[in-house]
Amino acid sequence: MFVSMRSLKKGFTILELLVVVLIIGVLAALAFPNFGKAKESTLDKEAQINLRLISAAEKIYHMENNIYFTSADRIAINDNLKLSLPAQNWNYKIVTGSGFTAKAQRANDATNVWCIDQAADDPYKTGCNW
Repeated sequence: MFVSMRSLKKGFTILELLVVVLIIGVLAALAFPNFGKAKESTLDKEAQINLRLISAAEKIYHMENNIYFTSADRIAINDNLKLSLPAQNWNYKIVTGSGFTAKAQRANDATNVWCIDQAADDPYKTGCNW
């Protein structure tokens, strides 16, 4: 028996559409948790890199002025240490004493704080309070 191509119906059945939607849903459910972890990791790396920049700039400032710069204002930090720290994700401050400690606090999470001081080469979280 011969069936012409014109007699076949064009389009998708509801079952086929549901299968496609189900597959997309499963893939999205697998991808979203990993996306959240990647975003958190990226934001932490941003703070660490900016703290390393602050540390290097603070050491240069100390060599030129024989004092460490202290401030809780990102604009003052940028101006005095000649940096361009972005404003959207982290708040920065520098505390001085016999040395300096630079701190980064997540803008929307007060418990997420990174620190670096004149003796440390790498930022740390343990024992770091805003």
